[in-house]
Amino acid sequence: MVMMIIKNLAVAVAGLIGLGIIAIGVRFLLAPPAAAAGYGVAITEEIGEAGAYLSAKGVRDTVSGLVVFLLIAIAGHRVLGWWMLVMKILCPPRTTAPEFVRRA
Repeated sequence: MVMMIIKNLAVAVAGLIGLGIIAIGVRFLLAPPAAAAGYGVAITEEIGEAGAYLSAKGVRDTVSGLVVFLLIAIAGHRVLGWWMLVMKILCPPRTTAPEFVRRA
């Protein structure tokens, strides 16, 4: 009984994390300068070269969040847990912005 509650709580937290990642990705797609500023990278209204980076980040984050829900629905909580562990190991806690974004 307790293990079932813990498993359901873990899946719910993973779902909230997935929603948060999707929200970040959608923000980068809809309002790139504001999202970049919130991320800690100053971008002027004229995005220029940084637009491709910000769009790619938005798509990457949105898809990553959707994968969480895909794994919850299809693969189950164990595969979800392993996937989240691997993503935490492989993805740095703060992605470094490319040089052209830092110059903006």
